[in-house]
Order: sequence, then C-alpha cells, then structure tokens
Amino acid sequence: MKKLILIILCFLQIIKVSSQTPTADRVALDNIYQYINKSAIPTGYLNDYGAAFLKKTRYNGQMTDSNFIPNINVFRLTLNDLLSAKINPTAPNLPSIESVNNTIDPMLYNAATPLIFNISRYDTLHEMAVINNLLSFSNGSYYDVAGRSQSPYQTVNFFAACPINDEATATGTITLTYNSSLVYSNCGKQISSVSINFYQGAGYQTLASGGTFTQTFSDSSGYKPFAIKVVCTDGSVYECYSLQYVHVAANVGARYVAGNILPLGGSFANTAPTPHNGTMQVIYSRLRQGTALANQLVKPLIIINGLDETDIDPNTPPSLKKNLRKLLQDWNENIVGYDFNAQLDDVAGYDLIYINYYTLDKIEHNADMLINMLNYINSQKVNNASGVKEQNVVMGIELGGLISRYALAKMTRANPASPTHETRLLVTHDAPHQGAYMPLGYQHLSEDFGEMDYWGTPFRRMIKQFSDRQKLKNSPVFLQFYLHKVDGAIVS
Repeated sequence: MKKLILIILCFLQIIKVSSQTPTADRVALDNIYQYINKSAIPTGYLNDYGAAFLKKTRYNGQMTDSNFIPNINVFRLTLNDLLSAKINPTAPNLPSIESVNNTIDPMLYNAATPLIFNISRYDTLHEMAVINNLLSFSNGSYYDVAGRSQSPYQTVNFFAACPINDEATATGTITLTYNSSLVYSNCGKQISSVSINFYQGAGYQTLASGGTFTQTFSDSSGYKPFAIKVVCTDGSVYECYSLQYVHVAANVGARYVAGNILPLGGSFANTAPTPHNGTMQVIYSRLRQGTALANQLVKPLIIINGLDETDIDPNTPPSLKKNLRKLLQDWNENIVGYDFNAQLDDVAGYDLIYINYYTLDKIEHNADMLINMLNYINSQKVNNASGVKEQNVVMGIELGGLISRYALAKMTRANPASPTHETRLLVTHDAPHQGAYMPLGYQHLSEDFGEMDYWGTPFRRMIKQFSDRQKLKNSPVFLQFYLHKVDGAIVS
C-alpha cells in the first residue's frame, strides 16, 4: 500500500501542472506542429510533441545518479512517453504497452528474472529554433523556414533497462537473464553484450544471451542496486542503474531450516463456490527430541496469518507468498537479547502449525476449512509426558483473527457443552473485529487513477499496483473486511 500511495502522490503533482486531458493536449499539439515537414525530423519521434511523465533526458545511457530505472513500472512509463512522441507515422515502431505486457507476463515468475531493454532515439526542438530562423511561429503553429542554415532538431539517445519483476523469486539470491526477445529499439540498435555490476567487488560480469547471472546476499532483505551495461553491435555503449528486492532469510535457528518444516495432513478445501485448498506446515518442538514423543503432535500453537495480496495473481510462486519462515523471521527481527522463537519452543514446547490458505475468499468459507483442519489436528494429537492431552492455542493475525474467531465460535455453537475444537486460548493480533477502514478518498484515488487514460494508455496497464488494487477491492473478502467501499471509477 505504501508503494501505491507514493505513486499516487506523484500523479497528483502531474495533475497539478497539467489540467488538460491527454486528448485535448494531443489536439493542441497537432495544431502546433501541423505544418512542419515530419520527415525532416531524423528519428520521427519529437519529445516536444509527446507526453513528459518522466524527464527523458535523464535516460541517455550515460552513468549518472539520475539515470535510474528502478522497476518495470518506470520502464513502461518511459516507453509510453516515447510512443506518444511519435510524430512521423512512417517512423519505426516501438511496441505498445499492451504488447510488452503480453510478452513479459508469462515470464514474471521465472526462476531467473529476464531483463528488458529499450535502446532508442528521439529528437528535441532546438530551444533557439525560432530566434535562429530555423522555424517560424505564427498563429499558434510552427512553420519550416526555407534555406535554413541547420536542422531545428537535436537527436538524443535513450536507454532504459531493468528486471521485469520487482522482486527476486528465490530467497537470498538475485538471478537475472538476458532474453534477446525483450530488446526494443526504434533505431535498429542490436545488443552485442550485456554486463551486470552488483557492486560487490567483482565489477561488471558478462551476461550471455540466454544465460543467467546470480548474486547471493546474506546481509538483510531489501532492494539491491546494480548497474546494467550494454554494448551494441555498432560499438555504442549504454548504461543505467536498476534494482530488485530480495528476501534474505535471517538465522532463526537450525530448528527452522527447510528440512524441519514438515507438511501436516493433505489439502483442505474451503467452502467457496469455487473452492480453494489450504495446507498446513508443522515444526515439532525440539524440547521433546530424544524422547518417545519426538516428532509427534503434542502441544499445538496454530497460526492463521492475514491477508496476502499476492493471492491476486494465481501464478505467484510460493517463495513470494506469506509463509512460516518469513513469519518466524519477523518475530525475531530487531529483538536484542530475546529469542522469541526459542521461548515458544525450548521453554514452552509448542509445536508450531502454520496454515497456508487462499485469503481472498469469504471469511466463513475459510473458517469452514479451518474447522476441518482443527478436527484433523485434534485427531493427530497424542498425550503429553504426563498422560494429558494438551489443549490448542490458536493465533489469528489480521484477517486470520476473524477467520479463527468465526471458526471457533461455530464449533462452540455446534456443541456448547463440549466444544470439539479443544482450544483453551484464542489470541488475535491486529484483527479488525469491527471491520477495517480504508479511506474512501484513497479508494477513489487508486480506482480513478487506474482507469485514467494517459496519452492512450490507462495507468493500470503501466502501474501493476493499480490493477492489483482493483482486483483486491472486487474480491469476496474485501466486501466483508472493509467497512466502506467505492463502486466504480469516476474517470472512464
């Protein structure tokens, strides 16, 4: 949500400086440039004729701090600016935003993230063109000047490159690949070589076409910057900065390595009209290792996490979704001198059970799934060393608090005298028991900006967060989770 708010603030600045619609701007610019000879513009793309969402002169292929393409959203925005600058219909084409999206969408979650490139040129109008009698301006339009001493246009290089996905799909590593089908140009540029520099002491490393380059990180999760350099077949060199987010697993103890996180039971379907399956993972307490109760379910702590917005995209790989290891890492981060996970295990002896589920279905449908899971857990429990069957502790985080409360209440109502949930304690954290509140203004902003046409392309096609937000607000759980909801966009 923070990313989307920052994007919206940027758009507010754009609206502040431009009150006309893109259609009105295009009509006005067509009138301004209607009489000039379009074929005299060397590239057929005129910066002054198109959109200027971003300052294209920053992206000239030369290494400066401002030459920075942080993500695919910025890549698409710069591409849209170039597309809108095409003034000569016979000039070489660049792909539409829709075409780019259709190409990269099937590759988004590849193990190696492909890089995407735009190596193009455009022209700008010389700022002294009229004063130097290279063009004349009369009645709101430019005119060519016969016999002028030089061209009124200056050709500028443009270069943009970045990963097609903002986040690495593997834990602790960024793996990039160079796919020649993701190289776009309006001037016939072809790449001879690609190099990557992660500033880890090795300098630029060559990335062959179809090959991969992997950089490992062990410090902390976050956005990792790197430089991209291409050498074209004509010898020209272009560079820019980019980055990608990588999740680095913290050291939360050997008990939490992958081999110790085990599946529990099979799949448990919820009761939605189109059912989704949930699964469980368990880490058995090591307090009982070496006893007859080792690796048996004795004292369950059952964790139901909150809304996972990655459920919007069914192709999201498990490594990018909420999971047990990420939760354990969050619990132990920035706690100096106190091992929360050890307190749960070494001291209290809990068996941690984490529930993976599709979070966008209605609360009651996922509660039915949780009831089946609780029944299974209870069927697998064995008595403790004192011969007593332990009661469960259920922890519901955010949306998980509502689901667990609903499930336990339903089981209690079904048998008030002797509830079958075998639960002594429900802990909810940050759970909106009286409903969640998302400001209507924020909802309108995200909805309306997503549908707003910016020089022929809706923002939701360039900024994925807008499209995701629309899908989220139309999900079944959104209608229950949030107190108020806007219907439709004001802008068409």
